[in-house]
Amino acid sequence: MATSYDVIARAAKEIGYSRFTDPLMGTIYGRWYALLTNTPWFGTNGVPYCAMFVSYILAECGVEVPGFPTASCLAALSGARGAGIVLANKYDARPGDIVLFDWDPQLGNGVDHVGFVERNCGSYIQTIEGNTSPGTSGSQGNGGGVHRRTRSWGVVAAIIRPNYDGVPSSSKSEAGGGISEDGWWGQ
Repeated sequence: MATSYDVIARAAKEIGYSRFTDPLMGTIYGRWYALLTNTPWFGTNGVPYCAMFVSYILAECGVEVPGFPTASCLAALSGARGAGIVLANKYDARPGDIVLFDWDPQLGNGVDHVGFVERNCGSYIQTIEGNTSPGTSGSQGNGGGVHRRTRSWGVVAAIIRPNYDGVPSSSKSEAGGGISEDGWWGQ
């Protein structure tokens, strides 16, 4: 099974993908999900694909996470909660964790978007997300591209901690390009 480093490295390879320049209908992640679930609709349109992006990366790395694969942020959160892998303290996020966002927490609408934690910077997190915009303009949860982003804790709804090699990422010490104590993964 893959390590948290493997998942982040694989997600980073997708940075720059855009549904707007994809030569085929839909998105690569939607087409994959459509084949996986035998639901062609996901493969032929531009439906928001952030959860399918996370599902695709996890599957590519052979990592099983309750709630995934899915096309729904809410289903991902529900599955992870049921398995007891949602962190009690979101500020404990580590590289390889899955982050769920709520763009307007005051409304209490739940989760709107999902990606991977790449780095916990203390006062904010650095992420890799599918179906977002490259900057602060444009849609954050339906921007069409895979990008590295920085996000404030105020929009983080939940952190899911996958088990990598059967060990939660927080208790696994990785050597040789793995995660360092400061929460950053090396080269």
